[in-house]
Amino acid sequence: MLFYNQRINKIETQKVGVLSIGEQRFLQFLLLLNLDHYFLLLDEPFSMVEPLYKDLIKEKIEEYKHHKGFIITDHYYLDVLQVSTIKKVIKNGAMKTIINDTDLIDSGYLSDRLRR
Repeated sequence: MLFYNQRINKIETQKVGVLSIGEQRFLQFLLLLNLDHYFLLLDEPFSMVEPLYKDLIKEKIEEYKHHKGFIITDHYYLDVLQVSTIKKVIKNGAMKTIINDTDLIDSGYLSDRLRR
């Protein structure tokens, strides 16, 4: 399954050391996705990844989230909000349910200047 993914043909003949950081992160994501685990912890999967790869990562999470659980931590909160079904923020040791970016502002995670 790994080598039948979009954009993999661009990097499949390259050595890992010559891939860009974003390409390496996409390859790492695909390798993790194909592990035989029920849950995956993704630490900043959208960080340092070009937009096309971000979109592919989101598509794969959507495709696999019915078979695997994903725990995602990332500062790119809009990307996380798009793919998440259950959203939580932890601040000062307390966990709070988040519905949208307004809740992130109310919880003190985002600046009030971002309020629409």
